[in-house]
Amino acid sequence: MQNKFGLKILAILIALVIVASSVAMYSATDMGKGIDENGGNSVISLEVPSFFSIASAGSGGGGGAVAAQEGTAFLEDEAGVSAYINTSQSIDLSKAESCYRNIEYNCSDYIIGSVELTGLPEDEDVHVYVSSDGWIVAYYLKEEPASKIMQWIGYDGGEITTTKLEDAISKMCTGIEIPYQQVKSDINYYDFSYLDANRLMIIVDRIDVHGTDTFEFKIPDEYEVYKASWSHCSYDCGASTTSIKKSAEEEWTTINSFGAYNDGWQIKHGYYEIWIEPDVFYTVSIGHYEGSGYTGYACIATVFVYQEP
Repeated sequence: MQNKFGLKILAILIALVIVASSVAMYSATDMGKGIDENGGNSVISLEVPSFFSIASAGSGGGGGAVAAQEGTAFLEDEAGVSAYINTSQSIDLSKAESCYRNIEYNCSDYIIGSVELTGLPEDEDVHVYVSSDGWIVAYYLKEEPASKIMQWIGYDGGEITTTKLEDAISKMCTGIEIPYQQVKSDINYYDFSYLDANRLMIIVDRIDVHGTDTFEFKIPDEYEVYKASWSHCSYDCGASTTSIKKSAEEEWTTINSFGAYNDGWQIKHGYYEIWIEPDVFYTVSIGHYEGSGYTGYACIATVFVYQEP
């Protein structure tokens, strides 16, 4: 099956991105398919799963949903940003059981539970639905920011090649003995929090030296952004602060700060507290402050869930 995502030049969404070093762009799936043949950044679609019928979807996800797949009705109330796949083969649920840290519901047709990701604490676990007839849906809860999908462990500052949702699907595939690389290109994304949203974009900036890096973005007026969220991480860092402001103004709003920590990762996610207005440039900064014995780095991811007309 070919990947169904439609590509669009990134400039349509983000009118301008200016960076002091490197900013990575990612649009919800395979980064190789997120770059057009001219090297420009691209975006992909959020697609309603075929086992759901969205009826009278209003702005911000006010419409209703009808589940045609056994056990999936809960997604409308519980799930937020999600990745899903139909493996097109039956799944032995007894093998799937071993993939879960906690099982919330287990019946003859499907299992719902949380899947642990290597190196991350329990509050980063991904919820996963798996059915005997081949469906796997990995998701974070509706009240959690979409930025939580950013997988910092293994990210080296280059292309973004995976998300936590995809990693959870990969782990499930290993457990049920389905080769992940054979099905990875068929993974689709959807956000059950915003039924009208049809795009998701991640912008990541990483700084490896002492100091501050910035980038700017502007969203055209014709796009409706439902939520702008962030994920901040530091690794072996003396301290790190990330902030945002309207580019034409002097006053910064602090997004998050981490103190000194040389024992691995610090990761936090949230929503931007300031309203992101259309046709206005915003500047995001990420600071990495080294000290004696600290040689790590810091990163900030900005995630947009939006509707393209």
